[in-house]
Amino acid sequence: MSTPNLVRAWERRFNDAVASKLRAQLSQANHRIKLLEQQVADLQAANEGHYRAQYDATGGPRLDPAQPFPSHPSQPAAGWGLKGSGS
Repeated sequence: MSTPNLVRAWERRFNDAVASKLRAQLSQANHRIKLLEQQVADLQAANEGHYRAQYDATGGPRLDPAQPFPSHPSQPAAGWGLKGSGS
């Protein structure tokens, strides 16, 4: 027994409406993604600019000779997992 033409026509119409709704949602999501990507790019540029300004002002990151690492040699740094070190 085959599906009547009227039922097939309504199924096609329903599927077209669902596809159209999904296309609209996809378009909105893509637009939102583009906006978020632009925000991330702007924030990244600001972050890099701030880092560059601090680097120029201070000469960049470096070890402080007044605080040798580790600052308390009798206590090993946590998380190193050295064998034979007391905890």
